[in-house]
Amino acid sequence: MEYEFDKDPVDDSAIMSIWETNRNENCEIGVFIIIDDNQEILAFQFRDEEIEAKRKILNKPASQRSRDEKESVKDFEISSGVLYKRIGDKLRYVVPKCMRKSLAVRYHDYGGHQGVARTFELMSRRYYFAGMRRYIKQHVHSCFHCLASKTRPGRQLGELHPIPPGKRPFHTIHIDHVGPFVRSSRGNKFVFVLIDNLTKFVILVAMRDTKTANVVKSLEQFVCDFGAPVSNYIRSWNVLYVEKFRRVL
Repeated sequence: MEYEFDKDPVDDSAIMSIWETNRNENCEIGVFIIIDDNQEILAFQFRDEEIEAKRKILNKPASQRSRDEKESVKDFEISSGVLYKRIGDKLRYVVPKCMRKSLAVRYHDYGGHQGVARTFELMSRRYYFAGMRRYIKQHVHSCFHCLASKTRPGRQLGELHPIPPGKRPFHTIHIDHVGPFVRSSRGNKFVFVLIDNLTKFVILVAMRDTKTANVVKSLEQFVCDFGAPVSNYIRSWNVLYVEKFRRVL
């Protein structure tokens, strides 16, 4: 084993790194000893290509920057080698991509599993990166602990009451309308749907409208083809219409 100690020349209090080289396995391991937040950010910022590009632009004299370069580093500043974003009268650390996940875990997972707004508020007090709110929202909504233990706010969903399957095909049917759709060449805008509860066999009938006469005609044809069902489930229809349909069935 060989050990090399070096000190980054950017700042007197820069990060001390220890590089361990194993000649036999031909591998190299870098170990960073982090002293404070500034140096933690600095260590990861130097590995981020986008941040390094901004740093190079800021190190240029203002007179040598192009219009696009000036726009890309607007409100960005370098202090003690660290890149900051000025928001209002305060400076926020610019977070490199490789550090975003660890910050989200620190402020959400280790911060009491708080919501998107609260997690964003806490992180944005010290840190900045483009799309931070969207990133935090994705992290919070995919948190396994929150999904498993937290209930939805407001009124809770009631228990389902499953409909038992029929004893034979077309013993129990479900009927409903779907639409309106774009009018067809024959003037139809709706689809009348009949589904067998047992076999899931589907019958679709194109209709111009949802008037009772058209539906009764389709039901009469269904009874002629398959026989009258014992049970039928009609969804979200007027009570008077339901009574007419059930007299047919």
